[in-house]
Amino acid sequence: MLVALIPVKELSKAKARLAPVLDEAGRRELITAFYRDVLAAALDCPALDSVGVVSRDADALALASEAGAEAMAEPGDLNDSLDSAAKTLADRGIDRVLVLHADLPLVSAEAIETIARSSSDVALVASGDGGTNALVCPAGAFRFQYGPGSAQQHREAAWDADLEPELLDLPDLALDIDTPGDLERLQSAIESGHSTGAHTVVALTSLGLIPEPRRIHQP
Repeated sequence: MLVALIPVKELSKAKARLAPVLDEAGRRELITAFYRDVLAAALDCPALDSVGVVSRDADALALASEAGAEAMAEPGDLNDSLDSAAKTLADRGIDRVLVLHADLPLVSAEAIETIARSSSDVALVASGDGGTNALVCPAGAFRFQYGPGSAQQHREAAWDADLEPELLDLPDLALDIDTPGDLERLQSAIESGHSTGAHTVVALTSLGLIPEPRRIHQP
């Protein structure tokens, strides 16, 4: 069985590096929209048996429950919380987990299905700065390594566990949003015809980051 885990930071503290272009309320609106679309895409993916949201944020957990995902309250940091959630799933007999970050504005159920159905022991999608945006692996096989350069660290952790990692090229999962430059890349992608989830479109439009939806080509 394969279960997706979506870690969500406290929404009020998310995306501080976007402060030059968005105030706190705007940042919260944007990350909440990204998260809701990632959650919806995961729930729509037929390759997943279920979806869990790992967070200490009450609102994020409430949204998970409302959408039909499992709310997994974890008070630790990112790696400790994911390690704990993965162990909980392993104890239930879940053999594989797929970790998806909550800030992937180009996410699609099809892209999630591609990584979910990978035949490799471990498969991951790296972010532009070397982080890990998506990772599928055996539940509890190794400790998660999120942080700077985590894509390479996850590969090394897989090798240390005698597992073979595969780095996948999935543009729909490769763009995460941390900086104003990432927002510019998102705007360019939308202008080039890439689609985003409904909540993301609404948030980007209300924040003045993209034109009205009718002016965006949706393939």
